[in-house]
Amino acid sequence: MEGQQISLVCTENGSDKVYHAQLTPSSCGTGWLVTAQYGRRNGNLNSGDKITSPAPFDVALKAYNKLVTSKIAKGYQAVGGGSSVKPMAAVEKKDAGLRPQLLNAIEEQHLDGFLRDSSWYMQPKIDGERVMIDHEPGRAPIGINRRGLERPLPVEVSEAMQSLSFACVVDGELVGDAYHAFDLLASSGDLRAKPFRYRSLQLDAVLAALPAAAAAHFPRVPTFVTDADKRNALAGLRAANAEGVVFHRASATYSEGRPASGGDAMKFKFCESASCVVSAVNSGKRSVALSLFGDDGATINVGNVTVLPNHSVPSPGEVVEVRYLYAYPNGGSIFQPVYLGVRSDIPVADCLYSQLKFKASALAA
Repeated sequence: MEGQQISLVCTENGSDKVYHAQLTPSSCGTGWLVTAQYGRRNGNLNSGDKITSPAPFDVALKAYNKLVTSKIAKGYQAVGGGSSVKPMAAVEKKDAGLRPQLLNAIEEQHLDGFLRDSSWYMQPKIDGERVMIDHEPGRAPIGINRRGLERPLPVEVSEAMQSLSFACVVDGELVGDAYHAFDLLASSGDLRAKPFRYRSLQLDAVLAALPAAAAAHFPRVPTFVTDADKRNALAGLRAANAEGVVFHRASATYSEGRPASGGDAMKFKFCESASCVVSAVNSGKRSVALSLFGDDGATINVGNVTVLPNHSVPSPGEVVEVRYLYAYPNGGSIFQPVYLGVRSDIPVADCLYSQLKFKASALAA
């Protein structure tokens, strides 16, 4: 019994979408899974499991074939030799033994201090999926999501990393087939005890060693140091409707996980986002109902969000990311929600009501 994978593309009626599907053995070794990544070509792909739990091979194969057949019926075609769309490299979902450094947020009133202080470097916050890449010569690079689990890498990214003759671990955000690198954990040795300013310089050297043809798939996240440069960049990012910025203490080491408060890496978001559970698909509409969990485990409905045509409608029980302006208190809905996509790297248990942000105007309403 062998795993299978396919890449499909749809360009009918002005569409430009891709769909990657895989049939792979589960990490527990007792069944098979059907997974998929889909969305606009060169955009941020959604991903998810297409069967809810590991299944016998014949059952999973039937689900895989049904999925592929349904996409072909909707106008998708298998990618041919002349297409630039390539399949994702399939890997099992197993613990990679690494965890990313997670960030606490700062409020608007604290922003000026980080801008003035040159000991804090600033980078744009990339609106993608957090992925670390563990590369060792002689084997395929391993993608690692924010939960520390192995995940697929686009073939373009995997092939470029395999050209490196030395081992390294890179941290960044994956947007489609472009990997936005912003930190380096290892390069011919562990660098996590080194300061960020040193790791940043070594990251430049790693990216410079990649083939020139891979440049489009490895954009370097820019770093700003001086007060003037940070303020100019901040203004430009706000004008471009970017997600926000991240501040790294230049002298800080790399620490896994999220500190209880503060920390050496902080984020400032221009708007809020939340990971929510789809509680229902609204009948006859391209919208879904959203819910979160209270401290007591009770389900709290937080409104609905429209799913735009460039996204597939998620299923009940899936975790999705939603951008919003603010939330109404006392069990109210989120205001002006915008659907961003499925988050397969966020467990349902993390979809807590406490993550919501309430503005003073909303609290006073």
